[in-house]
Order: sequence, then structure tokens, then C-alpha cells
Amino acid sequence: MEENMTTQTEVLSWLPIGYMINFPCSVCPNNFIEVDGQRLSKAEYQDVFDVLRGNVVDDGDTFILPKKADLAKKLMM
Repeated sequence: MEENMTTQTEVLSWLPIGYMINFPCSVCPNNFIEVDGQRLSKAEYQDVFDVLRGNVVDDGDTFILPKKADLAKKLMM
């Protein structure tokens, strides 16, 4: 690997939790979570829940991520 190339780990180290990025591919890269309405464990993803608290459905021990289309509508309002 060339010295000037940035590794995935280096990129992830400076991205804040909850930062949303559009990827030009059909598969979500490793270490990212797709905002597709999936249910996640608060115990496992507490930092994500804390950042997105106002934009997720709190369901006790779990929370439900918004869908990308719903977030886009909310941001355009």
C-alpha cells in the first residue's frame, strides 16, 4: 500500500458516530449501518441510539432506525 493512501480504519476513526454518507453501491460497506428501518439493540448500539435519539423509534431494549427516504423528507422540511 502506498504511504498516501488512507485505510478504511483511518477514515472511520475521524467520522463521528451517526454521520450519514451516501455510498455509490448497492451494498453497505463494513462498519456502517444502513438506515433502512432495521431494529437494533440499544445495548449493542448505545452510541448510535444516543446520537440519533430524536430520529429513531425507541422500542424498549431496541430502537428502529429511520428509512433513508423518510430522513430525506424530514431534512427537506
